[in-house]
Amino acid sequence: MIIKKLLRDFRQPRHFANEHITSLKKANPELSVIDVGGGVRSWCPHTTHIADIFIVPGSRLALEKNNPKLTIYELDISQRDEWKPILEHVEKNGKFDYSICTHTLEDIAYPNIVCDMLMKISKAGIIAVPSRYIEYARFERQYAVKGYK
Repeated sequence: MIIKKLLRDFRQPRHFANEHITSLKKANPELSVIDVGGGVRSWCPHTTHIADIFIVPGSRLALEKNNPKLTIYELDISQRDEWKPILEHVEKNGKFDYSICTHTLEDIAYPNIVCDMLMKISKAGIIAVPSRYIEYARFERQYAVKGYK
Protein backbone atom coordinates (compact mmCIF):
# COMPACT_ATOMS: atom_id res chain seq x y z
CA MET A 1 0.00 0.00 0.00
CA ILE A 2 1.40 3.39 -0.94
CA ILE A 3 0.82 5.63 2.06
CA LYS A 4 2.43 8.90 0.97
CA LYS A 5 2.57 10.52 -2.43
CA LEU A 6 4.92 13.36 -3.22
CA LEU A 7 4.45 15.12 -6.53
CA ARG A 8 7.47 16.91 -7.89
CA ASP A 9 8.84 18.14 -11.18
CA PHE A 10 10.93 15.13 -12.20
CA ARG A 11 12.66 16.61 -15.21
CA GLN A 12 15.81 16.22 -13.09
CA PRO A 13 15.05 13.11 -10.98
CA ARG A 14 18.67 12.13 -10.38
CA HIS A 15 19.37 15.53 -8.86
CA PHE A 16 16.28 15.29 -6.65
CA ALA A 17 17.13 11.75 -5.48
CA ASN A 18 20.76 12.62 -4.73
CA GLU A 19 19.84 15.81 -2.89
CA HIS A 20 17.14 14.09 -0.82
CA ILE A 21 19.25 11.06 0.11
CA THR A 22 22.25 13.27 0.90
CA SER A 23 20.10 15.14 3.43
CA LEU A 24 18.95 11.83 4.94
CA LYS A 25 22.56 10.65 5.11
CA LYS A 26 23.55 13.76 7.10
CA ALA A 27 20.95 12.87 9.71
CA ASN A 28 21.86 9.16 9.65
CA PRO A 29 25.43 8.35 8.52
CA GLU A 30 24.59 4.61 8.59
CA LEU A 31 21.71 5.06 6.13
CA SER A 32 21.11 1.91 4.08
CA VAL A 33 20.01 2.49 0.48
CA ILE A 34 19.06 -0.24 -2.00
CA ASP A 35 18.78 0.49 -5.70
CA VAL A 36 16.41 -2.00 -7.31
CA GLY A 37 17.06 -2.32 -11.02
CA GLY A 38 19.87 0.24 -10.86
CA GLY A 39 22.51 -2.02 -12.31
CA VAL A 40 25.83 -0.38 -12.96
CA ARG A 41 24.43 3.16 -12.90
CA SER A 42 22.83 3.67 -9.54
CA TRP A 43 21.09 6.99 -9.12
CA CYS A 44 22.76 7.77 -5.84
CA PRO A 45 26.36 7.81 -4.61
CA HIS A 46 25.07 6.68 -1.21
CA THR A 47 23.74 3.35 -2.50
CA THR A 48 24.80 0.51 -0.20
CA HIS A 49 23.01 -2.38 -1.99
CA ILE A 50 21.98 -3.08 -5.59
CA ALA A 51 19.48 -5.65 -6.87
CA ASP A 52 19.53 -6.29 -10.61
CA ILE A 53 19.96 -8.92 -13.31
CA PHE A 54 23.20 -7.55 -14.91
CA ILE A 55 22.65 -8.33 -18.57
CA VAL A 56 25.78 -6.57 -19.80
CA PRO A 57 28.77 -8.97 -19.72
CA GLY A 58 31.34 -7.91 -17.15
CA SER A 59 29.22 -5.12 -15.72
CA ARG A 60 28.90 -6.72 -12.29
CA LEU A 61 32.65 -7.36 -12.10
CA ALA A 62 33.39 -3.72 -12.95
CA LEU A 63 30.85 -2.53 -10.38
CA GLU A 64 32.36 -4.73 -7.65
CA LYS A 65 35.88 -3.56 -8.52
CA ASN A 66 34.94 0.13 -8.35
CA ASN A 67 32.69 -0.22 -5.26
CA PRO A 68 34.12 -2.87 -2.90
CA LYS A 69 31.74 -1.97 -0.04
CA LEU A 70 28.62 -2.38 -2.19
CA THR A 71 26.45 -5.45 -1.58
CA ILE A 72 25.11 -6.84 -4.86
CA TYR A 73 22.12 -9.14 -5.28
CA GLU A 74 21.96 -10.58 -8.79
CA LEU A 75 18.39 -11.60 -9.47
CA ASP A 76 15.43 -11.17 -11.79
CA ILE A 77 13.43 -8.67 -9.75
CA SER A 78 10.21 -9.57 -11.59
CA GLN A 79 10.29 -13.11 -10.13
CA ARG A 80 8.96 -13.27 -6.55
CA ASP A 81 10.97 -16.36 -5.52
CA GLU A 82 14.27 -14.70 -6.46
CA TRP A 83 13.85 -12.06 -3.72
CA LYS A 84 14.67 -14.61 -1.01
CA PRO A 85 18.26 -13.39 -0.29
CA ILE A 86 17.06 -9.80 0.11
CA LEU A 87 14.14 -10.82 2.32
CA GLU A 88 16.56 -12.84 4.46
CA HIS A 89 18.81 -9.78 4.76
CA VAL A 90 15.84 -7.68 5.86
CA GLU A 91 14.73 -10.31 8.37
CA LYS A 92 18.21 -10.35 9.90
CA ASN A 93 19.10 -6.62 9.70
CA GLY A 94 15.77 -4.81 9.45
CA LYS A 95 14.34 -2.87 6.52
CA PHE A 96 16.51 -0.69 4.33
CA ASP A 97 16.15 2.96 5.22
CA TYR A 98 15.52 3.95 1.60
CA SER A 99 14.95 2.27 -1.75
CA ILE A 100 15.39 3.61 -5.25
CA CYS A 101 13.60 2.11 -8.25
CA THR A 102 13.92 4.36 -11.27
CA HIS A 103 13.23 3.68 -14.93
CA THR A 104 12.82 -0.03 -14.21
CA LEU A 105 9.14 -0.87 -13.69
CA GLU A 106 8.24 0.00 -17.28
CA ASP A 107 10.73 -2.58 -18.56
CA ILE A 108 9.67 -5.69 -16.67
CA ALA A 109 6.84 -8.19 -17.02
CA TYR A 110 5.54 -8.02 -13.43
CA PRO A 111 6.05 -4.55 -11.93
CA ASN A 112 3.49 -5.33 -9.23
CA ILE A 113 5.92 -7.86 -7.70
CA VAL A 114 8.61 -5.21 -7.42
CA CYS A 115 6.20 -2.70 -5.87
CA ASP A 116 5.10 -5.31 -3.34
CA MET A 117 8.69 -6.17 -2.47
CA LEU A 118 9.79 -2.54 -2.16
CA MET A 119 7.23 -2.08 0.60
CA LYS A 120 8.48 -5.23 2.35
CA ILE A 121 12.15 -4.32 2.26
CA SER A 122 12.31 -0.54 2.83
CA LYS A 123 10.96 2.16 5.11
CA ALA A 124 10.74 4.80 2.37
CA GLY A 125 11.83 5.31 -1.20
CA ILE A 126 11.49 6.78 -4.65
CA ILE A 127 9.92 5.20 -7.73
CA ALA A 128 10.27 6.99 -11.06
CA VAL A 129 9.12 5.95 -14.52
CA PRO A 130 9.48 7.79 -17.83
CA SER A 131 6.62 9.23 -19.76
CA ARG A 132 4.74 6.96 -22.15
CA TYR A 133 5.97 9.06 -25.07
CA ILE A 134 9.64 8.56 -24.17
CA GLU A 135 9.18 4.80 -23.82
CA TYR A 136 7.40 4.40 -27.15
CA ALA A 137 10.15 6.41 -28.87
CA ARG A 138 12.78 3.78 -27.97
CA PHE A 139 13.36 0.52 -29.77
CA GLU A 140 14.66 -2.96 -28.88
CA ARG A 141 17.70 -2.58 -31.11
CA GLN A 142 18.82 0.50 -29.20
CA TYR A 143 19.44 -1.67 -26.14
CA ALA A 144 20.30 -4.93 -27.92
CA VAL A 145 18.00 -6.81 -25.55
CA LYS A 146 15.19 -8.83 -27.11
CA GLY A 147 11.82 -7.96 -25.59
CA TYR A 148 13.04 -4.69 -24.07
CA LYS A 149 10.44 -1.99 -24.52
